[in-house]
Amino acid sequence: MDGQGVALIGRTCILDDLAAGRLVQLFDLGFPTDYAYHVVSPTTLFDQPKVSAFRDWLASEAAASLRDLALPSPSKTS
Repeated sequence: MDGQGVALIGRTCILDDLAAGRLVQLFDLGFPTDYAYHVVSPTTLFDQPKVSAFRDWLASEAAASLRDLALPSPSKTS
């Protein structure tokens, strides 16, 4: 962020910084990863209202993040 170098990092970790112009994407390159997050719960609790609400919220946030990934990178200035 201080013009100190280059980093290879997943876009989801820096979306806010890209949108605010604090970071700039140098290349229009991306690559898929095999990493994932999982919701784990005892099967007896999985359908309880609080767990269900959390699971639904988490899925909604993940979907919003995927939409954010499609944002164009900040314009580069010369």
